[in-house]
Amino acid sequence: MIPSPEIQQHLKIVDIVPIEYKDFLTYCNITGKIFSYEITSVDYVAYRSQFGRDKSEVKRLRSIIEAGIMLDKLETETKERLAFFTPNEELVIEGVEKTGEKSSLDAQTIVRIYDAEVNQAIYDADDTSELKNTAEESEPTYADIFGLNADDYADIMVETDLYTVYSVSLSLRSLNDLRKNGYQTLKKLLLSTPMRLSQIKSLGAKSIREIENGLRYISHKGIGQKMASSFNPVPSVRLKVVRPIIESMLCGNQYILDELTESEKSFFAKTLAAADVLGNELCIELLRGDRWEYVESIIKMFADFNHKITFNQNIVDLAKCAMANWDCAIYSNELLPFMRLYCVFQNRLVSQEFKPLMKQGVTVEHYADLVENQLEILEGNVNVLANELTAFQTWMGEAELTGLCKRAFDQNDCKNTRVFDVLSERASGRTLEEIAQQCGLTRERVRQLEKKAFEIINSRLSEIRYNLLGLISAYRNGEHVLLKDEIIETIGVKYGNILWYCATRTADKGKTYLLDTNIAHYDSNYNAIIVFSKEGTENALPDTDNRITEEVVNSLPDLIETAELKRELESRAREYSLSSELFMLVAAKQYRETGLYSYKERLTVVQMCDCVLKKRFQNGYKIADQTDGGQFVKYLVEFFGEKGYMTPRAIDAKVMDYGVLIDRGKYIHRDYITIDRSIVDEIFAYIESSPKLALAYYEIFAALEDMLKGTAITNRYALQGIMKLYNCPYASHRDYISKESNVNVADELNAFVEAAGILHKSEIFAEFPGWKDYNLAFVLPRCPDVIGLDNGYFMHASKLIVTGDDRDRIKKYLDANIHDIPVSARYLQDEFMNFFPEFMIRNDIQSHGKLFGILQHMFVQDYHFSRPYIAKENIGEITNKLVLLKHLEGMDAIELNDFVDLCEQNAVHYVSFSYLLDIMQPEFVRVDENTLRRFESIGINDGMYQAISDNITEAITAHNGYLAAGNIKDFSWYPTLNIPWTPFLLESIASIIPGGINTIKMVSSSSEVPHSIFVSDDYADDDWNSLLVKLLKAEHAIEPFVSKTAVLEWLQAEGLCNVKYPAFLDTENHLYFDETGKLRIE
Repeated sequence: MIPSPEIQQHLKIVDIVPIEYKDFLTYCNITGKIFSYEITSVDYVAYRSQFGRDKSEVKRLRSIIEAGIMLDKLETETKERLAFFTPNEELVIEGVEKTGEKSSLDAQTIVRIYDAEVNQAIYDADDTSELKNTAEESEPTYADIFGLNADDYADIMVETDLYTVYSVSLSLRSLNDLRKNGYQTLKKLLLSTPMRLSQIKSLGAKSIREIENGLRYISHKGIGQKMASSFNPVPSVRLKVVRPIIESMLCGNQYILDELTESEKSFFAKTLAAADVLGNELCIELLRGDRWEYVESIIKMFADFNHKITFNQNIVDLAKCAMANWDCAIYSNELLPFMRLYCVFQNRLVSQEFKPLMKQGVTVEHYADLVENQLEILEGNVNVLANELTAFQTWMGEAELTGLCKRAFDQNDCKNTRVFDVLSERASGRTLEEIAQQCGLTRERVRQLEKKAFEIINSRLSEIRYNLLGLISAYRNGEHVLLKDEIIETIGVKYGNILWYCATRTADKGKTYLLDTNIAHYDSNYNAIIVFSKEGTENALPDTDNRITEEVVNSLPDLIETAELKRELESRAREYSLSSELFMLVAAKQYRETGLYSYKERLTVVQMCDCVLKKRFQNGYKIADQTDGGQFVKYLVEFFGEKGYMTPRAIDAKVMDYGVLIDRGKYIHRDYITIDRSIVDEIFAYIESSPKLALAYYEIFAALEDMLKGTAITNRYALQGIMKLYNCPYASHRDYISKESNVNVADELNAFVEAAGILHKSEIFAEFPGWKDYNLAFVLPRCPDVIGLDNGYFMHASKLIVTGDDRDRIKKYLDANIHDIPVSARYLQDEFMNFFPEFMIRNDIQSHGKLFGILQHMFVQDYHFSRPYIAKENIGEITNKLVLLKHLEGMDAIELNDFVDLCEQNAVHYVSFSYLLDIMQPEFVRVDENTLRRFESIGINDGMYQAISDNITEAITAHNGYLAAGNIKDFSWYPTLNIPWTPFLLESIASIIPGGINTIKMVSSSSEVPHSIFVSDDYADDDWNSLLVKLLKAEHAIEPFVSKTAVLEWLQAEGLCNVKYPAFLDTENHLYFDETGKLRIE
């Protein structure tokens, strides 16, 4: 029993707390607490949190402090009794030494007394009755303790009026005990003493604490008497003197209080306070009015209002006081799980007024605030709510988990110590055989002792007003799924093992487990305790709940982001009003977690690639792309950990299989494809209606392009991808579809050309919409009977008229004339007209292009064909340069005229002479006006290039940033070669110097002068036209030209043009004469 603050107010904290709790003294110094009565349950919680103390340590400290308070109280009271009755004697208390007027009671003594479990009985039972009676008579009554006049409460009945007048609600047990022992009125209770109440055997410490708390409330609230029926003036106040002063004050006039007595001044002060609350106008009306019944009704109205406010405040204060008896360890816990558990344990329906208190997000420490807020909006019966709150508060006061576990699982009153020893061993995992050998018992005897333990525990649990599993759930903020480790974490290893063992044992080999109730049951499927699986109800329906959760989890995707899985399960839990923890438990049995994702059964490569493609490549993934491939690998590892690692090549293969092609080499996830099914049906209908057996995708797209506008099919690749997505009924190939398995696009082209005989490619494109030159070039190699002629014409081999004699004679000729050097069809055309005129006329061969195509068709297996050349062997691409170099083998130099003749003799076609010279470099370079020479014979080496480059650069700089090659005459600073330097040689060497010289080619058909103009970086981006305009403008600004002739002469002198005046200067209006006749250059 904890005495009231009035009894213990002189006891300091420092005199009680032992040295091992010096950090609690630090806490008290910080919070400004000196006396023991100032300590509340909240302080214990805060101390434990701030200083990291264990729950058991804080509980022991609290008991020590409470024991010290009781011991100090009894010591003081005993000394007072002895001083009154036996002044010459001393009462000796074990562990207490008197030194002067102050007790030498210290913290160590308190701890020793507490640990010896004598803190509830300080007085020796063998003391003389005289001493007891003396102590009883000298002990102060509750009226003395709380400073109350017992006579004022003579008409207050304990059983009925305590609640209706003061909102003090005692438990039914306390009320019955008081009534049985003669405490019918509050007066009798106030005249009693703490010792007398403690002698009532059926009245325990908690009941006495409850009664004392109620009396403390009454002491704060005053006398709860009925209001007098009429207004009674205060006798000690002279109304005739006070009234004018009050009226002056209310009217705002000056007044003097010097003539008033102290009692009248006190009365005036109360009036002043009343005016501040009620307002001056109302007070003046009351003061001047002569209708006392009117005044009395107003006073009654305020009294009723005050009673309601006071009544509500009493309820809140009782809630705060009750919280002091609750387990401080749960202050930060959710309150709702405790309320739900309380509702289940009532043998009646919980009042409707109580249910609105059951809110999410409110912690136990805010219970009183919750009550206060509910009272402000309460629409029901406040008395009903107060009764329910009292019952709940009492229930919470006894909901102390550790104590309940001790009552259920400790030896306690069980005489056979082996019973609980066996149970403890079994709970820790020992077998019956192991325990039997250890204890020297038979296996059957051990089983019997275990069964006896189960019976005792079941009996004890039936006497306890709490379901331990439900209470553990509440202690864990209402967790609906309890695993063994969580139970052990909450109540410790010893009790946790025993409780789990009992909860998982079946009763009589049936399906029901020993501790299964409507609140909690063990589920062997998940090896867990399911508590309140259905939210908002009082009954658990395990079979139904399991079925629902299994169906929900089974319906979820095989691969899902772990965070999304949790959100989905929580959403479904709310939908079915079930515990989300139950869903999580079922999901944990089916899903495995890796990286950011959870999966069922086996995680496949396809699943991982499909997921990354959808989540991270909404705009598509480009195969064979280094950037996209690297990102894909990174995302796979991020999503799936080590399981996700793949090579880019493997990724490309999977994406091509399961992605949708939307562009050249680009794939997207199928979920991002949205297209009307009717569009796809139209595509298939077009293919079906086409007379062709094979159609290229680009052909289909071109034919349906207008219909496909505004859809996801924006190119032939997307067409191919979506046709595949919608299960194209035709055989799909890389570039086409076929209605029959052995038909392809090449067959269609071959048939079309065969029907036409000879045709232009434009006719092919008309027949095959969407085809371009590159599409045709791609298909032609698969059409050996389609012969390419020239100028875009084709013919079919079936139209040739070739005899066996033609083939033999032509083959013999080609073998004789084609040796190491390829032969041009241009050359063969004239030769064939001489040697094979009938063949040429019969097949209407009038161009070298047609001759080349026909010969290629006839002898494709015998020779290598590279239009227009025919070679004996495959030497790669045959070019004009290759052919000319073959002819120049063994020659170091050739005259230009001879070189031109060589080209004509071998039918080497060239666009311009300058082009022909350019293609011969670097093997052959022009060294002067008439000669080409092999580069190796010139005598130049790599070390000379830098000197040549420097000389050219210096010359350019000295000549305002440009210099024509033809104007360089002085070569004295250039390296010595095997041949003399010339402008032509310099032009050739400059074009092949590594790093290059900025060069602009003069536009001229003449081969008699060099065409190169060397320029600085300022003109590097110019062409010949823009260079001339810039240079002419600059020169014109220095010395204006007077005529176009002058312009031409200057350009020729600078080597910037040859003979003719550059026509573009006029056609593009760069040079013109203005209205004054002056030449302008723009």
